[in-house]
Formats: sequence, structure tokens, C-alpha cells
Amino acid sequence: MWMHHGDRKVVHILQAQPKVVVKEEEEYVYDEGCDPLYTGLESGDRTGVTAEVEENLNPVVGVPKISNTNMAGRQRLYEKRILEVLEDLPSDYDTDTEVEEDEDGEFVDDPDQPRSICLTSEPYATADSENGAAQCKGGVATNQEHPDQEGLSTSTNGQELPTFSEKELPSTSTQGYQARRRWRKKSEAAQNVQFQPYSKNESVYFSALHAFLEFFDEEIISSVVYQSNLYSVQKGKAIALTEDELHVFFGINIMMSYHKLPSLGNFWATGEDLGVRPIQEAMSRDRFCKILSNLHLNDNQKMDPMKKDKLYKLRPLVESLNKKFQNIRSPGEHISVDESMIRFKGRSSLKQYNPIKPIKKGYKVWCLADNAGYVFKFDIYTGKGENNDPNMRKEFGLGGEVVLRLTEHLHNKNHKLFFDNYFTSFSLLEVLQGLKIQACGTVRQTRKDFPILAGDKKLKRGQFDYRSTPNGLTVYKWMDKKAVLMASNYHGIEATTVKRTEKDRKKAIVPCPQVVKDYNDNMGGVDKHDMLRQLYGTNRKSMKWWHRIFWGLLDMCIVNAYVVYKESHGSLPLLDFRRDLAQGLLTYSKECSRGAPKRRKTDYTIPPSVRLSNTGIHWPKFIGKKGRCEVCSKKGVESRPISICSHCGIHLCCNATKNCFYEFHT
Repeated sequence: MWMHHGDRKVVHILQAQPKVVVKEEEEYVYDEGCDPLYTGLESGDRTGVTAEVEENLNPVVGVPKISNTNMAGRQRLYEKRILEVLEDLPSDYDTDTEVEEDEDGEFVDDPDQPRSICLTSEPYATADSENGAAQCKGGVATNQEHPDQEGLSTSTNGQELPTFSEKELPSTSTQGYQARRRWRKKSEAAQNVQFQPYSKNESVYFSALHAFLEFFDEEIISSVVYQSNLYSVQKGKAIALTEDELHVFFGINIMMSYHKLPSLGNFWATGEDLGVRPIQEAMSRDRFCKILSNLHLNDNQKMDPMKKDKLYKLRPLVESLNKKFQNIRSPGEHISVDESMIRFKGRSSLKQYNPIKPIKKGYKVWCLADNAGYVFKFDIYTGKGENNDPNMRKEFGLGGEVVLRLTEHLHNKNHKLFFDNYFTSFSLLEVLQGLKIQACGTVRQTRKDFPILAGDKKLKRGQFDYRSTPNGLTVYKWMDKKAVLMASNYHGIEATTVKRTEKDRKKAIVPCPQVVKDYNDNMGGVDKHDMLRQLYGTNRKSMKWWHRIFWGLLDMCIVNAYVVYKESHGSLPLLDFRRDLAQGLLTYSKECSRGAPKRRKTDYTIPPSVRLSNTGIHWPKFIGKKGRCEVCSKKGVESRPISICSHCGIHLCCNATKNCFYEFHT
């Protein structure tokens, strides 16, 4: 079997294999135990080549000569001769991840790990003085662990490396090769990095309504009112929504979230066992349904068909809330990244399915939160190919890309960041360490460059094994009832204890490394936020896919407002907070009118927020169909022009004698 590796042929001889034979007729080294790998020697390169091999090399092309002798003539190459050849070759220990250092800094062999040797035509490895890593230049190490597997070479991390025939030779380019991490069993002290806190937020919220309106402030309310009125005008039926009505509308929905009834109409029922009087007195049922059907956040007519933003309908709200979440409250030392779900069972390309989660179907939201359940930043997952950096995705994967994007504003503060094995990779931990973010999390054994640790049978409950790199990256294997794998860029091997509940409900004290205890104490921020959000969540069904996300973001604002309100007023049940908030929003009903204006001659059908704002998009348009002029109708004058406003969609006089178009928009 032949295999190219960097334009040179290397004869691999396995140690401790007594039967090694040289075929004179083909000049191949043949091993009866397994098929070795072959690669070619470059012309003129004879480093480490014995005289016997030199005789059988073609002096022109540097390849073995092929003779026509029969198979009978064979010459044995004994183990003694193999060892003589190996004495002249450099060691490949610098690139072997299974070689460890003891606490004195000397290298020791792990008796439980297989050894690998390599014959090359030039020095195999060159040491890198900066990071202690070594780079392979011309060899492929073979492993003795599975000598009977034909055509496979097992690397030091347990992965199988394929071999190729002469017709399937791989590329000889060595660009892009990266030296593997150098793991060693050497105790590393924990890094005592002081957290640099932010300036304290001295805001005091005197009511639940005050705390909520810090997040859903006047800017967002006015934007929703404008876009909803614009959408109703585009549909041909203006609703003339006001900001006070929108406050009442939100208050009714919050009250419905903790006051459950079979259907929407039951809240306005006349029966004493169904109707809810505060809702009936605040707004009529028809007005509530009209606002719900025209609720809108972004102008559909400005959507670019060439740039398909799947969250276009929600983009203004998502960007505004992310900024407010970060400005209102500063993150503490311990924060975590995890995924959250917004329940949805309809049809949408954004819907995800995860059978191991409590909410199995819905929209996935990546969240950065603290232990209190406050979300500082979130990102709605729109699919594999959406809103990603190809280079970042290739280097760190989807999980690493999410972590780096959510922590862009946390650099150089020495935060302690926690995440689960979906996000953890060794390259991500190294990058976060350079950004002065201390991170740890559970890790999967299939991650690239994962070191070899003690087997499960060798560890008893409470024991752990570890490997570390010179730059402070440490991997742990701790045995609880099952093996737990952890990785950290700032923990040492300090030991502590955790409490575990046995089958008989008794508490047991189990030894563990410090990284396990820190992870358990600080990883539940996003889960706590999910619990608070779904406890009295606005679970409103809708034919529009984005309504579910909108109500989920509204509940997210309520939970964040609840967290900051508790900091000012102490412990408070979430139900009492939601009740206070709903009743506070319903007080706006005293200032708003019940329903839309019904007399056209007393006021315009288009609200001022639409007809007077952004005047650059209002243009006269002439059509063949006549209609009653809005301005003339208010004045009691009969006029039916053929000109309309391109944005408002209503008839207005625009000719040499009348210019109602100008009067209407000023």
C-alpha cells in the first residue's frame, strides 16, 4: 500500500513486531501483522536511510526498483536492526499528545497509552518556543493499538486517519496545518483575576408600571402606534390608534395571562362567572380585536426583496430592546449563555424542534443572562446560513459564534462566563482568554484535540482526572454517578465538595473539583428567566407567525422589569408584580376614547401620526376611479376627484383650483 505525505516516501516500521520481512523482488517492507503505510523519499534525500535500502533505490528518481524475481527470496529484518535505525532518527515526542510531564517538568510515558514511532527522511518536528507546540513536517505516526486493522492509522486522540492508494493520493500541500495542543498532567494554579465592576445603576423604580416603561418606553410605544396606523391605512380601514389605547391594550393582555378563560370573548361575557369587569370597562371587545388584527412593527412596503431578513417584521423592536437591556442594568461578575424557546406549533421556517427540551417546538433564542434571570442580550436564531460570519463559523462552529457575538460588549472586564457543551470548544476558550473573559463549561469528548483521560472504570465516585496546557487551559473528568467532562481557561485543580441526593432521599457529600461547583452555582440564569417568563406568560395564538415572538419579547421585558424592581423593593411575588403592572396600564383608559371616531365630518380618518410625519413619502397619484375628497368632506363640500395620496390611500383634490393634498398633510 502506498500513501503520499508531503512529496516524500516514508517507511513505517512498527515497534515490537517480530516478523518483519523485506521482499527482494519488489523492495517493499512487508509486515505480516498488519499492512504498513508507505510514502516516497525525495530524490537525493538519504537522511536516516540504511545501506540496504540505499542499494535498492533508483539513483535518478529515488524510488524502489522493481525486480522480476519470484516470491521465494525473502530477507528478514529483525527487531535489533530496527532499533539501530531508530537511534539515528529524531524523536516525535514533541507532537505526541499522549506524552505527559510530571510536576518536576520531566517527560514521563503513560503506561496505559500506546506508543507511536515514525521513520522520516528529515527531522520530524521543530519546536515552537512561543507556545511549546511542535509542527509535523514529514511524517505520519502509526499506532500499535490496532495492528490488525488494514488501511487505517489511529492517531493519538483516538480518531482514525484514512490511507490512500496511488490513484487516490491526497494533496501534498501543508498549508493550514495546525499543531495540536500539548496536554500534560501538571497541576495548574487557579488564575486569580479580579473582576472590574461597572459603575452602579442608582435608578429607583417606585412602581411596577415605572419599571416596565423603562423598557417599553415612549419611543417603542410611539413606533408601534405609527406602524399599526400605517398598516391599517394600507389595508384600507384606518383604526386611528393612540398611545393611551396601546397602553390599555397591553394591560388587558397582561391581565389575561394570569386570568385564564376558555376563549377571548369570555372576558366580555355578561355572566358573573365569566366576565372580567376591569377589562370590560377599559375597552370594548370589537376595539380590542381591531387593534390586535392591525398590530404592526415595521413597514411592509420598505422590505427589500433582494435582502431577505427573516426577522424584518420584528427588527426595530429587537434592536431597541437589546440596547435597553444593556443600558438599564450592568452585568455582574458571573453570567451565562444558553438557549431559550418561545412556544410555536404553526408553520414557519424559523421553527426548531428539540425533543429533550420542555418546549419541544418553537423559536430558538440565544440569551446572555445573570443568576437573577435578567437577560442582557438575546439573538433569535433564524437558520444555519443567516447572519453569520463564515470564517468565525468555520473556526468556532455555531455555538462559538453565538458566544462571541453575545459577549462583544464584555471584553477586558474579567467576567466569569459559563455555557454548556453545545458551545464549548478549546479554540473558543483560548480566544475568550485573550479577550479577558474567564470561561468554563461542560465539553464533549468528540471535540477536536480532546486529551486522553482515565477510563470510567478507573475512577471512583468523587475522583477526577485532568490534563492542562501551558497557557492555562484545563480539561477535567470527574466521576459522579456518571462521568462529567469540564473545560476551563481559568480554574486550577482545587478540590471542594457538592451535595447530592441519594435514592433514599438522604444527602451525600461528594468531592469534586472547584470548576464543577462554580458551574452548578452560576449556569442557571437563562433557565430561571425562562421559568419566570412562562409562569404567567402571554400565551396568545395567532395566524401571524411573528406575534408569538412579539408576545415572548413583551414577557421578557416584564421579567427584566421584575428583576430590577425587586432590587429596589425587596422580594415580591411575580403574580403581584404582574397584577400591579396590568392595573397600572389600564388606568390609561380614562384618557382614551372608546373606539375609533365615527363621524367623518368632525375629524380625518387618517391619524396625525401618519399624515403629518415623513412627508417625503406622500405624493399625489391620479387614478381612473373617483372618490370623495377627505378635506372637502370635513368642510361639508361635495367633491369627487380622481387624485389620491400614494401613501395614505385616500382621495384628495389636487388641481388648478384646489390643493387639498397640501392642506391635508400640513
